[in-house]
Amino acid sequence: METVQKTTMSVPEMRELLGLKKTESYWLVHKNFFQTASIGGEMRVVISSFEKWYENQVHYSKVNGPAPGEQLCRSSYSVKDISQLLGLDDSTVYDLLAREGIKTITVDHQKRVKRSVFEEWYSQQKHYRTQQDREADLELERQSMSLPEMARALGIDRNDAYHLADTVRDLIIIKVAGKRRVLTDSFEKWYSNQSTFKKLEDRSEAEIRQIQMKTRDQILKRKTAESLQGVKLTKGRYTIKEAAKIFKISESAVQRMIRSGGLKAVRLKNTWYIVRDDIEYLRTLNSTRMQREEDQNGFVD
Repeated sequence: METVQKTTMSVPEMRELLGLKKTESYWLVHKNFFQTASIGGEMRVVISSFEKWYENQVHYSKVNGPAPGEQLCRSSYSVKDISQLLGLDDSTVYDLLAREGIKTITVDHQKRVKRSVFEEWYSQQKHYRTQQDREADLELERQSMSLPEMARALGIDRNDAYHLADTVRDLIIIKVAGKRRVLTDSFEKWYSNQSTFKKLEDRSEAEIRQIQMKTRDQILKRKTAESLQGVKLTKGRYTIKEAAKIFKISESAVQRMIRSGGLKAVRLKNTWYIVRDDIEYLRTLNSTRMQREEDQNGFVD
């Protein structure tokens, strides 16, 4: 004789299945979380509807049976899930959701993020990485060098390193977490087949000192240019003291820039002045640098 499969269960059976008290079991019924039917004057719970509800919530758990929320966990992430994925604490994840405007849903009074929403956000940013991607990144980083690292190895300005990456076909460029890197093997092969550039390790002490001085001046010039963002210039020329205040550096640093040629100055009645056009030129340098950094996927020193 063929066994007929049950399609409903009584409220007491549902209560026993979840290990609930009588009041809470009827509260669930009256909340219409799942379908019920009246059979022979008795209220019964539709099993298929109950199981669908059970797979999409995490608050209630069967006394003996599979864990709740199977479907919910397949389609969305909890804050705890995201914390574990990105290696962050829960409070940081809550801040991240709010700051990035990541759309959430609320299930059992807890925020969740649909997997499709999370994956779309994750693919469009490069700052946060999953453990799996971090491990892959580390392997690629071991096989490559950043463009600033290549610049330091050759004793050149990092903008020159970017130019090499853009123009030298023998340098194999990869992206790690959105940032361009040079495969070390391709760098070494290119280096051995050219004579224009020399590594620091292949230079004399005098050459290294000269490069260090040049690098110091370039960094000072770059930082000075950065300080000009948002500064309104109201005069045609500025004293060294006034320029130092605008640039947020010392007067001796301004004088050093003048001596190295990084900043032009004119002498009038025994006083040195920096003209407005030269300061504006520095602002232009910084704007160009910022645009280049955007083109390089947000690289920051």
